[in-house]
Order: sequence, then C-alpha cells, then structure tokens
Amino acid sequence: MKPASTELQFEYHWRAGSMPPPHHYAYSITGSSAGRCRIVFVAGYAMENTPTWIEEFDIDPDACAALQQALTESRAWQRDWTEVESHAVGGSLRNFVFEEGGRRIEIPAQLGADDRQVIPMLENAVEALVPEAIWQTLRARHQEYKKTAGDD
Repeated sequence: MKPASTELQFEYHWRAGSMPPPHHYAYSITGSSAGRCRIVFVAGYAMENTPTWIEEFDIDPDACAALQQALTESRAWQRDWTEVESHAVGGSLRNFVFEEGGRRIEIPAQLGADDRQVIPMLENAVEALVPEAIWQTLRARHQEYKKTAGDD
C-alpha cells in the first residue's frame, strides 16, 4: 500500500472461530479513503472449490469520517499494538493494517487487554464502510451455500 499524504488506506481481515464446514467463513475489507473498496467473502475454509464472493463499492464519505474518528478516539496511531504470546483457541480472529501520511500501523489478532478493548470501535467503523445491501447479499449467499452443502 502506497498512500498519498492525506489518503487513508486500510486492510481488515476477519475469520470465524473453529466450526465445521460449511458454517465457517472469513472476509477481508480493503480500500482507500480516495476511492473504491472491496470485500472478499470466503464461505467455508479456504480450500479448493470454496465459494469466494467479491463485491466492490465506493467509499461513503461519512463512513470514512467515522473510521477516521475511531482511529483518533482509540489512539490507534499512538499505540504499540504488541501481539501477546498466548493465542486464543477456537474464537474468531481479526487484524488490521492502516496507512496514512507515511504512517503505518499493523494491529495483530492477539492483543493484550488494554489494546483489545478498543478493537470493537475499529471493527465497527471498518465494517460500516460496506453498504448494508452488500452485507445482506453476502449473508444470503452464505446461507444458500450452507443449504446446498447439506446444512439448513
């Protein structure tokens, strides 16, 4: 990612906790405050023949401003974001990368309690960038995939 001086670029990766296929899923949201964004949704585990759906969308200026506010309120640019040694087993995982004006932060999936408490604010702000109609489409596709894979 090579952002312009005032452009915010971001990557957000989320993966469901341990569960049997076809319930498992993961998604990534990437984009820039200056243009198009993308969500890549992987149904099941990332293996051969696993459905992957990609949706692109224009960033909403208000949602982008809310993400900027979340970064400021969480003090994201000032934190060390140190990954802890012990790893959670079975739960969902998420990690982020943000770049702006020559600054870069990588937020790992496993964090200490102080850092972990601000993650929902950042997570909600990034997920809110994706229009609700796209979330509905992806959820419906995943539900249909689960049905065709033999699980209602």
